[in-house]
Amino acid sequence: MRTTTRLARALQLVATILIVLTAMLYIAGILYGAGFAVVQGRSMEPILHSGDLVVIVGEDGYSVGDIVVYRKGDRLIIHRVVAVYQGDSGLECYVVKGDNNPITDMGDPVRCGPASIEGVGYAVGVPGDAIVGKVLEVSGVPIKIPYIGIIKILLENLYS
Repeated sequence: MRTTTRLARALQLVATILIVLTAMLYIAGILYGAGFAVVQGRSMEPILHSGDLVVIVGEDGYSVGDIVVYRKGDRLIIHRVVAVYQGDSGLECYVVKGDNNPITDMGDPVRCGPASIEGVGYAVGVPGDAIVGKVLEVSGVPIKIPYIGIIKILLENLYS
């Protein structure tokens, strides 16, 4: 009986800490213009895992190494910038790739024509206006709440 009570209290404490952390991040988001996204899939492992909740901040430009969130159709994709180039139409184009993926993302061939990029090869970039923001990092470590986004993923799968 005591073991059950201790386990229940420990779970309650963990839940309380997660709720407080989420509330703090939400308030920080309101104050500093940040947003949030849930990582879905394994493309950014080992640094980000499916279900992690990350903080997104808007920027004017992005650099190689930044982890960005971009819109592709109705989905948000979270990948790392591996190259930057000027597209044919004058748009800033970002070649992105998941850390765990062998090749770069397809990008937008209409607005960011394919380019030959040293160190990357032949690639198509994502236009800057498709990028929602970048994942907030401190000393190169993404700010995240591990696995709390699993709830969102489960609910989406239940109701889709």
